Amino acid sequence: MELFIVLLFLVSQFSSGSTHSFNNGDFNCSTFYWTNNCGKSKVLAKIEHLQIVPYPLVIGHDYHLYGKVKFDEEITSGDMMVSLYMKLPGEKKIALVNEVIDFCDLTKQIHFPCPLKPNRYYEWQKSDTIPDVFPPMLLEGTFNVTDQNKRDVWCVKFSFCTVLPNENPEV
Repeated sequence: MELFIVLLFLVSQFSSGSTHSFNNGDFNCSTFYWTNNCGKSKVLAKIEHLQIVPYPLVIGHDYHLYGKVKFDEEITSGDMMVSLYMKLPGEKKIALVNEVIDFCDLTKQIHFPCPLKPNRYYEWQKSDTIPDVFPPMLLEGTFNVTDQNKRDVWCVKFSFCTVLPNENPEV
């Protein structure tokens, strides 16, 4: 809870106007943005589809994440480096998550445990609720996966927003 109080304070210090300045040009929340490969020339998998519904994410409400990936080679183990930042107006950002997790532990949670076979599509969906203690914000991050031989499996850069219920016409 202390983290959220600090985040709210920092957002209020750096925002022009209100503490969630999504409509004044500081942030573009119109599209869930993501990109494959992070500019890397060779990766062992391609994410074919990634979607968040509803978008933008609504504080205090459920969301659903859908994805589809195809691997070029068998993945028996690996790590995923997760970086997540809260973006502030201008170039300022606050690190929220910066850790390495076991990739196969993660895939097991979405019902396709390692080893992951080549030339096969894996689809997943995950649902959860955005806690109502979150402030409206823009989040940016990276998921960088390496395999058992420390080769790049995939790297995804993304950005997405959380908004209050009255800021999303779908709610």
